[in-house]
Amino acid sequence: MDLKAASSNLDQTARDTEEARLSAYLRKRIVPTFGHVPITRPDGIERLLCANLNGLATAKVRNYKVSQIKSICHEYNISGILANEHGLNLSSLKPSETLQALLEIQNTSRSIWTHNKHEKFGRAQQGGCAIIILDELCQYVKKPKGASDWRGWGRWTSIILTAGSIVTRLVVAYNVGKPKPLGLKTVYQQLLRRIQEEDLKSTPRNMMKTDLVAQLKQWMQHGERIILFMDANENCIDGPLCSRLADIGLAPQAHRLYGRVPNTHVEGSECIEEVWCSFGIEITGIQLLSFHEGIADHRPFIVDFTSRSAIGLYTHRIVRPDCRRLVMAHFQSVIKYRQIVCDQCKRHRIFERLSLLDEYTHSYPVPPEIQRKLEILDQQCTQIQKHAESKCRKIFKIDAEYSLTMKYWHQRVQALSALIRRLDHKTKNDGNICRMARKKGISKPRHKSKIELLRLRKAARERKRTLKTQSKWLRREHLRECIAKATARGDSSAAKEIKLKLSREADISMWKRINWTTKDPFAGSLLRVEVEEDGKIVEKTTEPELVATIFDETDSRFSLAGSAPISTSSLP
Repeated sequence: MDLKAASSNLDQTARDTEEARLSAYLRKRIVPTFGHVPITRPDGIERLLCANLNGLATAKVRNYKVSQIKSICHEYNISGILANEHGLNLSSLKPSETLQALLEIQNTSRSIWTHNKHEKFGRAQQGGCAIIILDELCQYVKKPKGASDWRGWGRWTSIILTAGSIVTRLVVAYNVGKPKPLGLKTVYQQLLRRIQEEDLKSTPRNMMKTDLVAQLKQWMQHGERIILFMDANENCIDGPLCSRLADIGLAPQAHRLYGRVPNTHVEGSECIEEVWCSFGIEITGIQLLSFHEGIADHRPFIVDFTSRSAIGLYTHRIVRPDCRRLVMAHFQSVIKYRQIVCDQCKRHRIFERLSLLDEYTHSYPVPPEIQRKLEILDQQCTQIQKHAESKCRKIFKIDAEYSLTMKYWHQRVQALSALIRRLDHKTKNDGNICRMARKKGISKPRHKSKIELLRLRKAARERKRTLKTQSKWLRREHLRECIAKATARGDSSAAKEIKLKLSREADISMWKRINWTTKDPFAGSLLRVEVEEDGKIVEKTTEPELVATIFDETDSRFSLAGSAPISTSSLP
């Protein structure tokens, strides 16, 4: 009996201990949501999900995190994802394993990512940053040169949003923490090895502070507005790096809106992640989700900003459809599509497999194993159709109307660019590059210096830019020469087809000019307003003054109907 009582007391003690541990664990992770954004995203507002992913390399962990990301994106109608520490070396993956494919994003999207390019540990590599733009915001995306960490260490990456005069750069960055872990694959040790190999005599944190601040200052000097999400691994107000951000004009938005911000790491005691913005960006709301609603051990940020302040347009939640490659009126793409589908069906033995399964489908119900194989076959056929549609036709955005003259200068610029990449050791087949250069009038391409090639490319681009104004006339002359050649060789059908093309292009050009001339006038944006104050005419030029003045004027005009007799008297 004594042994049973002791065992019972021990079991009760173990249960109490485990319950206490579970309660402490849940208290840390189930915390109130901080801040507020509306569930339904209004027009004119773009919404970002900013999160630390803490690794996506293993399938088991990735599946859970992907489901969390999809849930948040669906619930809050996210238009962009800024993520750090994705933990992948995406250059070692298959071409089909893009970032969108790993996150199972089916919508229209644009992405950019970075990792430490100097070391390769296989598929998994700690660190890295990524940006994914979704749906209607994709049409304003521009991937600039020098968007990522210029040292190739994968500490930050960026992408540009623009629709004209206003240019906004979204930046996501990751700064290593104060501890110095000894693991060879940790981000700290990766950066420390690069510093030692390049003999820079610094530390990873000091290098981050110097390089990132210099890069942000350069972008801002070029007139770009900045939205920065960073896991700083330090206090977002008093930390060495964060205080430098305030010196160059970047303000922490969560602290600006709410004052004090709680801890953003489950084991931390202070806010180590923030969203910084430069002057001109209007942040309308920030919400920090609970740890248990998040993706890893950090709290995700939901950030709302006005599209007017970021790209200069009041956007609506309308996704512009992509140009479809497979069009039945384009017979060449249809032929190519059928050819690719037939080749893929032969390669994967689709018809043979289908005929084998057909024998088991005459009775009902169909065995579960046959159902599973039929579902696999159906999914593979769908993938073949999507693959064939993506490869059946190339769609180009042309610089100018096609003619032999424009083609020559376009290919000359390409040949000179290839020779420059050859000197930078970024090419493989030097023979083809030099052969193409000689065809375009570049003599002795192997002996030319980089400075000389840059000078030649600049001159070729300038000549191409000059001819661009004459491209429509050159196009018409080219088609007339084609008609003459077809007539000379007795090919009347080809000559007739070219004449129809010439007539059709002339009609399109004419109707473009007619529509442009006859469309309704558009006054453009209002830049100044004159109002009478105390008997004097005062000019309003700043945005808040303009908005307030226009609101007062329209408010009085719209309320005039309320004072009409029909509104104040009773109906007969």
